[in-house]
Amino acid sequence: MNPIPPTCSDLILRAQKLGMLGFCMHLNQVGLQPWMPTLLDLEEQARRQHSLDRRIQGAHLGAYRSLGDFDWSWPKKLDRAQVQDSMGLGFVKEHENIVLLGPNGVGKTMIAKNVAYQGLLSGMTVLFTTASSMLADLVQRDSSRALQQRLRVYPQLSEAAFVPHGDHPSNKVRNLGGSEQGLLGYVRTEGVILEAIEAEQH
Repeated sequence: MNPIPPTCSDLILRAQKLGMLGFCMHLNQVGLQPWMPTLLDLEEQARRQHSLDRRIQGAHLGAYRSLGDFDWSWPKKLDRAQVQDSMGLGFVKEHENIVLLGPNGVGKTMIAKNVAYQGLLSGMTVLFTTASSMLADLVQRDSSRALQQRLRVYPQLSEAAFVPHGDHPSNKVRNLGGSEQGLLGYVRTEGVILEAIEAEQH
Protein backbone atom coordinates (compact mmCIF):
# COMPACT_ATOMS: atom_id res chain seq x y z
CA MET A 1 0.00 0.00 0.00
CA ASN A 2 1.43 3.34 -1.02
CA PRO A 3 1.94 5.96 1.70
CA ILE A 4 -0.60 8.76 1.81
CA PRO A 5 0.85 11.89 0.16
CA PRO A 6 0.82 15.15 2.14
CA THR A 7 -2.13 16.49 0.17
CA CYS A 8 -4.19 13.48 1.25
CA SER A 9 -3.13 14.04 4.86
CA ASP A 10 -4.49 17.58 4.67
CA LEU A 11 -7.79 16.29 3.31
CA ILE A 12 -8.02 13.65 6.01
CA LEU A 13 -7.46 16.27 8.71
CA ARG A 14 -10.24 18.44 7.31
CA ALA A 15 -12.55 15.44 6.93
CA GLN A 16 -11.88 14.34 10.51
CA LYS A 17 -12.96 17.75 11.80
CA LEU A 18 -16.16 17.33 9.80
CA GLY A 19 -16.74 13.83 11.15
CA MET A 20 -16.56 12.24 7.68
CA LEU A 21 -15.21 8.92 8.92
CA GLY A 22 -15.94 6.94 5.74
CA PHE A 23 -14.04 9.50 3.69
CA CYS A 24 -11.04 9.19 5.99
CA MET A 25 -11.08 5.38 6.05
CA HIS A 26 -11.22 4.90 2.28
CA LEU A 27 -9.27 7.89 0.94
CA ASN A 28 -6.05 5.92 0.60
CA GLN A 29 -7.92 3.12 -1.15
CA VAL A 30 -9.75 5.39 -3.60
CA GLY A 31 -6.87 7.75 -4.10
CA LEU A 32 -6.82 11.52 -4.34
CA GLN A 33 -9.45 12.79 -6.77
CA PRO A 34 -9.64 16.34 -8.22
CA TRP A 35 -13.16 16.87 -6.85
CA MET A 36 -12.32 16.00 -3.24
CA PRO A 37 -11.07 19.45 -2.10
CA THR A 38 -14.18 21.03 -3.63
CA LEU A 39 -16.39 18.53 -1.81
CA LEU A 40 -14.80 19.43 1.53
CA ASP A 41 -15.06 23.15 0.73
CA LEU A 42 -18.79 22.78 0.08
CA GLU A 43 -19.31 20.75 3.26
CA GLU A 44 -17.43 23.27 5.39
CA GLN A 45 -19.38 26.18 3.89
CA ALA A 46 -22.70 24.41 4.43
CA ARG A 47 -21.88 23.67 8.07
CA ARG A 48 -20.75 27.23 8.74
CA GLN A 49 -24.00 28.55 7.27
CA HIS A 50 -26.06 26.02 9.21
CA SER A 51 -24.29 27.01 12.41
CA LEU A 52 -24.88 30.71 11.73
CA ASP A 53 -28.57 30.16 10.91
CA ARG A 54 -29.05 28.11 14.08
CA ARG A 55 -27.31 30.68 16.28
CA ILE A 56 -29.22 33.58 14.70
CA GLN A 57 -32.50 31.82 15.42
CA GLY A 58 -31.48 31.13 19.00
CA ALA A 59 -30.25 34.69 19.59
CA HIS A 60 -33.79 36.16 19.44
CA LEU A 61 -32.54 39.46 18.03
CA GLY A 62 -35.76 40.28 16.23
CA ALA A 63 -35.97 43.18 13.80
CA TYR A 64 -33.48 46.04 14.05
CA ARG A 65 -31.81 48.69 11.94
CA SER A 66 -28.28 48.38 10.68
CA LEU A 67 -25.70 50.59 12.35
CA GLY A 68 -25.03 52.04 8.89
CA ASP A 69 -28.54 53.56 8.94
CA PHE A 70 -28.15 55.09 12.40
CA ASP A 71 -28.54 58.85 12.75
CA TRP A 72 -25.47 59.71 14.80
CA SER A 73 -26.71 63.27 15.31
CA TRP A 74 -29.89 62.12 17.07
CA PRO A 75 -28.49 61.37 20.58
CA LYS A 76 -27.36 64.48 22.43
CA LYS A 77 -24.13 62.80 23.43
CA LEU A 78 -22.61 59.64 21.95
CA ASP A 79 -19.04 58.42 21.58
CA ARG A 80 -19.23 57.21 17.98
CA ALA A 81 -15.67 55.90 17.96
CA GLN A 82 -16.31 53.82 21.07
CA VAL A 83 -19.51 52.36 19.63
CA GLN A 84 -17.76 51.44 16.40
CA ASP A 85 -14.86 49.98 18.36
CA SER A 86 -17.28 47.72 20.24
CA MET A 87 -18.20 46.16 16.90
CA GLY A 88 -14.73 44.61 16.92
CA LEU A 89 -15.78 42.57 20.01
CA GLY A 90 -12.59 43.35 21.90
CA PHE A 91 -14.59 43.61 25.13
CA VAL A 92 -15.49 39.93 24.85
CA LYS A 93 -11.86 38.89 24.51
CA GLU A 94 -10.98 41.09 27.51
CA HIS A 95 -13.85 39.61 29.60
CA GLU A 96 -15.43 43.03 29.96
CA ASN A 97 -18.97 44.35 29.65
CA ILE A 98 -20.62 47.23 27.81
CA VAL A 99 -23.20 49.43 29.49
CA LEU A 100 -25.43 51.56 27.24
CA LEU A 101 -26.90 54.41 29.25
CA GLY A 102 -29.45 56.87 27.93
CA PRO A 103 -33.14 57.81 27.73
CA ASN A 104 -35.69 55.89 25.71
CA GLY A 105 -35.47 56.04 21.93
CA VAL A 106 -31.82 57.02 21.39
CA GLY A 107 -30.66 53.70 19.92
CA LYS A 108 -29.40 51.61 22.83
CA THR A 109 -31.18 48.45 21.72
CA MET A 110 -30.22 48.98 18.09
CA ILE A 111 -26.54 49.32 19.01
CA ALA A 112 -26.70 46.26 21.27
CA LYS A 113 -28.29 44.14 18.54
CA ASN A 114 -25.73 45.24 15.95
CA VAL A 115 -22.86 44.28 18.25
CA ALA A 116 -24.61 40.98 19.01
CA TYR A 117 -24.94 40.23 15.30
CA GLN A 118 -21.23 40.84 14.83
CA GLY A 119 -20.66 38.24 17.53
CA LEU A 120 -22.80 35.77 15.60
CA LEU A 121 -20.83 36.40 12.41
CA SER A 122 -17.64 35.77 14.38
CA GLY A 123 -18.84 32.34 15.45
CA MET A 124 -20.08 33.25 18.93
CA THR A 125 -23.31 32.12 20.53
CA VAL A 126 -25.49 35.10 21.45
CA LEU A 127 -28.70 35.55 23.42
CA PHE A 128 -30.64 38.82 23.40
CA THR A 129 -33.01 39.12 26.35
CA THR A 130 -34.19 41.52 29.01
CA ALA A 131 -33.60 41.11 32.70
CA SER A 132 -37.33 40.78 33.33
CA SER A 133 -37.69 38.08 30.64
CA MET A 134 -34.73 36.17 32.03
CA LEU A 135 -36.10 36.38 35.56
CA ALA A 136 -39.55 35.20 34.43
CA ASP A 137 -37.94 32.33 32.52
CA LEU A 138 -35.96 31.14 35.54
CA VAL A 139 -38.87 31.49 37.94
CA GLN A 140 -40.86 28.99 35.84
CA ARG A 141 -38.44 26.16 36.72
CA ASP A 142 -40.16 23.94 39.28
CA SER A 143 -37.15 22.00 40.56
CA SER A 144 -33.54 22.68 41.45
CA ARG A 145 -32.42 20.40 38.64
CA ALA A 146 -34.57 22.21 36.08
CA LEU A 147 -33.24 25.54 37.33
CA GLN A 148 -29.63 24.41 37.03
CA GLN A 149 -30.24 23.10 33.53
CA ARG A 150 -31.86 26.35 32.46
CA LEU A 151 -28.99 28.37 33.89
CA ARG A 152 -26.81 26.84 31.17
CA VAL A 153 -28.67 29.07 28.73
CA TYR A 154 -27.20 32.04 30.63
CA PRO A 155 -23.58 30.84 30.99
CA GLN A 156 -22.18 34.26 31.89
CA LEU A 157 -24.19 34.51 35.11
CA SER A 158 -22.50 33.81 38.40
CA GLU A 159 -24.30 30.93 40.10
CA ALA A 160 -23.12 32.37 43.42
CA ALA A 161 -25.76 35.04 42.93
CA PHE A 162 -28.53 32.47 43.35
CA VAL A 163 -28.83 32.11 47.11
CA PRO A 164 -31.29 29.52 48.53
CA HIS A 165 -34.31 31.11 50.21
CA GLY A 166 -37.36 29.04 51.08
CA ASP A 167 -38.34 25.63 49.75
CA HIS A 168 -39.35 26.38 46.16
CA PRO A 169 -36.40 26.47 43.72
CA SER A 170 -37.73 29.63 42.08
CA ASN A 171 -37.19 31.48 45.36
CA LYS A 172 -33.49 31.35 44.54
CA VAL A 173 -34.32 33.53 41.58
CA ARG A 174 -36.77 35.77 43.41
CA ASN A 175 -34.04 36.49 45.93
CA LEU A 176 -32.29 38.48 43.21
CA GLY A 177 -34.97 41.13 43.48
CA GLY A 178 -38.15 41.82 41.56
CA SER A 179 -36.87 44.68 39.41
CA GLU A 180 -34.48 44.79 36.50
CA GLN A 181 -32.27 47.20 38.42
CA GLY A 182 -32.00 44.77 41.31
CA LEU A 183 -31.19 41.87 39.00
CA LEU A 184 -28.52 43.64 37.01
CA GLY A 185 -26.96 45.01 40.15
CA TYR A 186 -26.63 41.55 41.67
CA VAL A 187 -25.40 39.45 38.77
CA ARG A 188 -21.73 39.19 37.82
CA THR A 189 -21.29 39.11 34.07
CA GLU A 190 -18.57 38.96 31.44
CA GLY A 191 -18.89 39.75 27.75
CA VAL A 192 -22.41 41.12 28.22
CA ILE A 193 -24.09 44.26 26.91
CA LEU A 194 -26.37 45.86 29.50
CA GLU A 195 -28.89 48.57 28.76
CA ALA A 196 -30.00 51.05 31.38
CA ILE A 197 -32.52 53.85 31.12
CA GLU A 198 -31.14 57.17 32.23
CA ALA A 199 -33.55 59.36 34.16
CA GLU A 200 -34.08 62.71 32.49
CA GLN A 201 -32.95 65.76 34.41
CA HIS A 202 -35.60 68.39 35.09
